[in-house]
Amino acid sequence: MLTQFGKDYAGAQSSIEWAEFAGGGVFEIVLTALLLMFTGGIGNVAQGASKIRHAGKLKSLGSIFRNLGKLLKRKKLRRKVRVNVDTKKPVKTELPENTQLHSPPQKLKTNPKDIREDAKSWPPDKRKRFETADEYYRNAGYKDYDSHLIGIDFDKPVSIVEHPEGGKLYQYSYLDRTTGEPKVGSYFYESPNVDASKLGFDINGRKMIEVTNGKSDTFLKSTAANIEDWNGSGKVFQGGETQWFNPNASPTKIKAIK
Repeated sequence: MLTQFGKDYAGAQSSIEWAEFAGGGVFEIVLTALLLMFTGGIGNVAQGASKIRHAGKLKSLGSIFRNLGKLLKRKKLRRKVRVNVDTKKPVKTELPENTQLHSPPQKLKTNPKDIREDAKSWPPDKRKRFETADEYYRNAGYKDYDSHLIGIDFDKPVSIVEHPEGGKLYQYSYLDRTTGEPKVGSYFYESPNVDASKLGFDINGRKMIEVTNGKSDTFLKSTAANIEDWNGSGKVFQGGETQWFNPNASPTKIKAIK
């Protein structure tokens, strides 16, 4: 493959051009071609020709690099090659992998652990959303519920909504190990097609259930926040889905659907 490239390369030049150019310029172009072959990918070989410092002094290189590209498609290059250095013995070296640089993933931002104290310095609109949720939990009979408030994204809307009798709601629920019946919790979703990766918790071991609202009732509607694993693993579960909360709801016709 390289022999053919060399023949094509030499054939494209006149003796005058070789005399004028010669030496380091030729070496630079050939070396660059080799580097492009092994590290730049086929697509970059043709582009590399236009970026070589001395390439403007030579002619007819375009077709040569295109031919080289075709040869590369048919050949599987070895990662390890033998090269000669100043010593008489050949030395084995390994070419660098064709890697891409990626920024390290950023840790998901969570609410402060002392959210009640932190909320005192929030902007008025965000503070108002906190107060709406705070009052709802208190009226629902909760006392120590800051851990629930940490599960709400107060940068998003928070409101009290009415849900009619007979309306459907959905939930990821654990099943009772003895009876197999769902253990209905207090957080629901409007649709069974929620994004399970944005609920703020791990759904492993849970089943999606459907419930029917036994009576017209109000729910606290908010957006799930990013939540750090309660088990202390340090993992953060992503939020983002809309959630409905009512610990005193009257769900009926409870059934697992998936």
